[in-house]
Amino acid sequence: MDAKYGPGARPTGHSYCSSLGREILQMKFKNRTEAATLLARELKQYRSKSASRRPLVLAIPRGSVTMARIVAEQLDADLDILLVHKLGAPGNPEYAIGAVAETGAVLRSEAVSALGISEDYIEQEIRAQLQVLQERRKRYSASRPRTALTGRTVIIVDDGLATGYTMLAAARTIRAEKPGQLIIASPVASPSAAELLSAECDEAIYLHVPEDLYAISQFYEEFPQVSDKEVEDMLRPPMPFTQSVVRELVIVDGHARMAGELVLPARPRGLVIFAHGSGSSRFSPRNIHVAARLQAQGLGTFLFDLLSEYEASSRSPVFDIELLSQRLILATRTIEQELKREPGDGRGIAIGYFGASTGAAAALYAAAELGETISAVVSRGGRPDLALDRLSSVKAPTLLLVGNLDKQVLELNRHALLQLRKGQLTVIEGATHLFEEPGTLDSVADYAITWFKHHFVSDWRISHEEFGKKSRGKKVA
Repeated sequence: MDAKYGPGARPTGHSYCSSLGREILQMKFKNRTEAATLLARELKQYRSKSASRRPLVLAIPRGSVTMARIVAEQLDADLDILLVHKLGAPGNPEYAIGAVAETGAVLRSEAVSALGISEDYIEQEIRAQLQVLQERRKRYSASRPRTALTGRTVIIVDDGLATGYTMLAAARTIRAEKPGQLIIASPVASPSAAELLSAECDEAIYLHVPEDLYAISQFYEEFPQVSDKEVEDMLRPPMPFTQSVVRELVIVDGHARMAGELVLPARPRGLVIFAHGSGSSRFSPRNIHVAARLQAQGLGTFLFDLLSEYEASSRSPVFDIELLSQRLILATRTIEQELKREPGDGRGIAIGYFGASTGAAAALYAAAELGETISAVVSRGGRPDLALDRLSSVKAPTLLLVGNLDKQVLELNRHALLQLRKGQLTVIEGATHLFEEPGTLDSVADYAITWFKHHFVSDWRISHEEFGKKSRGKKVA
């Protein structure tokens, strides 16, 4: 078994997860969404290469289902649940003295004898937890058969491992079904849990293995309970998005005409309007790549020219952020009118911005003017400094993506982050300004997908509430 402890697994106060693309002070995650996104980056070697070889991501309900859903989406994997429950100690149900699987298999820790726990208590706890598991199986997946595991790559995800006994029961349950590969993945694990599981899987991936783990929640800024309803919604099969409508639209601003392409899935989960950088256009290969990734997740996209052909050739307006933002606002209003013509009325569809370089400045400027009309903003290698006086007015949660090798722009973004109400800066390792390095643009797409879906969720009127309540956002250095 190969145990892969994340970079800085036992830090002395400050660690840098170089392969994860961001600094984490004392390895404290903002929430499960952020932890899952970082964990998925470490699991990228298991990304599906063909439909017949899709990995299977298993979640141990309830909390880890949120994370497993994100990991599965980013690895293009299937998602299912594995029903295992800890056996709680007398008077301290959060402390695991063992675990039971829905198959009836039971594991007991050394604490049972050390604490002198009676056999009557153990049997009573086993019966109680088996009843919980049976009720969950009925509620979560009564209408679908359990996924076959034989020969498959199986990744078990949990939001944290304290004693490790619940994961141990899970791993042994899966091993009995003869998977091709078994991987254990968790953002945080105690050293004893990591040691306990070392012989139970083909690879274990932990982002942090701290010496002083007392409770999993201490490593998350936000660690809310996950309800049964949220689990049901996340496990419900996704709605089909195979039939997309492609329309050519023209944005008219006086004598200026700007062409664009609207791609709208049959049941859009939201729509992202792209704002390209100086010297680029709606044909930007990088924006087209990210747009295709968003479309695959059921998000609509609109790529258009911010300038007319004459304006683009003269180059004079390429840094006119106020003009570019007004074009973006005009495009937003045009798209809103277009959505009203959709069957069922598309006025409930959330709208977000994806801006690159100077286009990011225009997106932030426009978002400040439009307020709650814009649900989320993502900036790729952006120049938010060009809209500095408007940043404090941006209500939309904003994700700033910058390559660590794009040093000047990185410093500009660090400064801009301080002005945003709801901002996060994520540094992509090994990337320069244009994200031309292998894998870096896919990292941008991965983070953008997670950001938009997380912040669009409360605005989806047709599909399920997959990621719980809308994030409040927080500044992260």
